[in-house]
Amino acid sequence: MYTVGFFYVSGIVFWAFILWKAGALIGYIITASVIKAVEVYRYCRRFRVNGEFKYSRLRCLKAATKRFFSAMWSG
Repeated sequence: MYTVGFFYVSGIVFWAFILWKAGALIGYIITASVIKAVEVYRYCRRFRVNGEFKYSRLRCLKAATKRFFSAMWSG
């Protein structure tokens, strides 16, 4: 009887741990995405001329992404 209860509780603990880690990973991805979006916006803001973007947002995004990954690999 106790063995069944042990496996039941350990199963619940196991799935709680998995869901906790998955939630942390999803939270990390969302946080990183928000930080990245803010970084891209700040990077793009430098290229404004008379309030208008000098380059397209896609080109800006590509340049900022390249900067982000090169900084990540180098340091």
